[in-house]
Amino acid sequence: MLQKIHPGRIKKLFLPPHESIFWTLLPLSVFFESIILLILCAGIFVSDSLNRYAKLYKRKLPIRFFTVCQAVIRSYLSFLYHLCGFVSRYYLIPGLLLLPLFPKLAAIIICMHLTAGVAEYCIKNARMNPIPFLFFFSLEQLSYQAGVWWGCFLQGNTKPVLPKLVYHRDRI
Repeated sequence: MLQKIHPGRIKKLFLPPHESIFWTLLPLSVFFESIILLILCAGIFVSDSLNRYAKLYKRKLPIRFFTVCQAVIRSYLSFLYHLCGFVSRYYLIPGLLLLPLFPKLAAIIICMHLTAGVAEYCIKNARMNPIPFLFFFSLEQLSYQAGVWWGCFLQGNTKPVLPKLVYHRDRI
């Protein structure tokens, strides 16, 4: 219903190139036990760090390379949280439904959901046992997306769950 009220508002999923390639190569390097993919993964991180450091150095900002590397790590982890949160928010139900047919894909979706849940637990500094927190987090995600998917089905509109992929931030 919100999509009908705001037809110009398009859901976007921001996929920054360096972070996206890094998080694609890292699990592939583990899955295929490939040192070459792992080296490529490390190369992307180092290249991104050097590029960001060079931009700061050119502006004569006194920021150490190690500090830039820490910022790049935070950026990569932030992107991972953003991506896992999106999958958890909109694709947990399809992931559970795919479990019998595509167990590996379902396992990835469930792991992304759990990653988002653990991150939420840490971010919110929840003062409760993590297991009940993850249980209620999962119920909240499932109930929200059940409503979203039901609305998509009734309205015949998949725009809320199929975002436009964006690779560059909009400039203000």
